[in-house]
Amino acid sequence: MEYHILNGDCLKETLEDEYSNLLIMREALIQGPIEEKDETSFFEKRADFISEEYKACSKETYLKGLSEFEKIKAIEKNSIINLWFGKDVFCQVNFWFLLNLLKNKIDTNDFYLVLPNENQNCSFSNKEKREESFKKKITISKEDIKIFCNLWDLFTQKQYTKMRQEGEVLESNYPFILETIKAIINMQEVEKEFIHLSIQENDFKKLFQKISKEYSIYGYGDMQVMYIIGNSY
Repeated sequence: MEYHILNGDCLKETLEDEYSNLLIMREALIQGPIEEKDETSFFEKRADFISEEYKACSKETYLKGLSEFEKIKAIEKNSIINLWFGKDVFCQVNFWFLLNLLKNKIDTNDFYLVLPNENQNCSFSNKEKREESFKKKITISKEDIKIFCNLWDLFTQKQYTKMRQEGEVLESNYPFILETIKAIINMQEVEKEFIHLSIQENDFKKLFQKISKEYSIYGYGDMQVMYIIGNSY
């Protein structure tokens, strides 16, 4: 069996006519509580954060949506698992989490990373370039999966210097990874800049366009930006 794990529902709409067995990662782990090791407690705190801070859905709706994670964990042995994720911080943090969730399957399944073309964002919107990305998908070795899992653990602990060390090991196979980690290291200062920009620009649409263009490495959506600037619009 071959599965495709996608970072969000928008990508599902793009791929559902081309591929079967699509599973969706509906999270934004770049922000909010991620320290809990117990899975139940982890998702309870995520549900509180998403419903109270993003107001994207109710807590009950979020918890019902966890069935998608159960489907991901239930992927059977000897399956091919394609993970469609971009190079930006938003995508990579979700990607690291998923590999950590699936780490007990590394001896029985084949893992691949499908990256967007250089001139295409993580929406994979261009069909020709999307097909090219899939043909060039990267085999994720067992050793690499373990390092990506380490990156997830270090990210939850804010051990950013150690993250750079792990990234250096991955760099030959994933040339983008150090830039992504560098962006994480600088994230606190960058978020201060967002707040400063929000004081100068009273039109959120223009502010978001500026941030999306100049800070694309973060992959922030409108809810993430609004959370950073304090919902001041």
